[in-house]
Amino acid sequence: MSTALGHHIRLRLINNAVLTSTPRGFRTIAQVVLEKARNHDLLSFGLADNHLHIITGAGCEERAAHELGRRVALSLRRRLTIDARFEKAYVKPILDAAHLRNAFTYPFRQDVRHGLSMDPTREASNAPDLVGARILGAYTVPNVMRALPRTPMRQLYGYFGVEKLEPADGPLEAIVPAARAAAGLHSLAGSTSEVFDARRAVIAVVGDRLDLGCLARLLGVSRRTVSLLKHRPAPARLVQATRLQIAIRSRVPASALEPLVEERAKAAPRRQSAKPRANLEETNTGGEGEAAEVEVRVAAVPSSASGAEAPAQLSGPPAHREASNPDNSPCSPPAEAPR
Repeated sequence: MSTALGHHIRLRLINNAVLTSTPRGFRTIAQVVLEKARNHDLLSFGLADNHLHIITGAGCEERAAHELGRRVALSLRRRLTIDARFEKAYVKPILDAAHLRNAFTYPFRQDVRHGLSMDPTREASNAPDLVGARILGAYTVPNVMRALPRTPMRQLYGYFGVEKLEPADGPLEAIVPAARAAAGLHSLAGSTSEVFDARRAVIAVVGDRLDLGCLARLLGVSRRTVSLLKHRPAPARLVQATRLQIAIRSRVPASALEPLVEERAKAAPRRQSAKPRANLEETNTGGEGEAAEVEVRVAAVPSSASGAEAPAQLSGPPAHREASNPDNSPCSPPAEAPR
């Protein structure tokens, strides 16, 4: 049996070219690594411009580490449309506690080591997951707490240039990009449960600052879709992650962030059933890139079973107030009623 405390995996292309330099590419790298390494005791990962570091714990044997490197390389080459092949993964055993502590933080220090500033929000690493600002890699938190229980939160916050991250609720135009980053999604178009949850997180963070019509335009969906989304609460972890993403992104120059662009299409009007139904389930009838149009049908699962249980330190999504507003009215926070 191996006595290694973990393994350090490094991936690079045979021509040493840059893997990606775009926000979409950074998010794709996170999606791939967090998907492939879920069962490999992942502790941390991070991108330099032309190579990727992945650190696993003792739960990943050397043979599994080589296989993880191979699978990540194959998926990245396909998802990032890279012509060049990857070198065989470099895998180094981590043999003592001091080496493990240093290896864990090494992927997060690539910007300083190589003089890089291309990923200011740390998308191509699991630093956002470790501070609660993304849910894709939330499973790495217990991995780190088990292998490195003395890891201070202030150290993790420091990689974002702050002593502590405080959740934020705005500005309004920052909420949709923050929700996409918190969910690890490229777009809020589509019909997956992850997309529906991210839309609900937007609704929760917006609160009562926008009426139904403006919420629909913000999300690129119909008013009816927004009404249906409100039948279930947003996952509390995702709402909190969205607010933390707003805080992270507020410290980054706008020129370094992805443009606030959502693919939108006008949803065709649909006939609504005159018969009310108690339980709702959402299905999307449009393709990718279209505004999601939601149908209603009887759901087998009772509504009380929906949504993830909120951790003790997180509060649930705020209550929402719907207001009637024509579709051609300006989308601005409603004025306060005279006292």
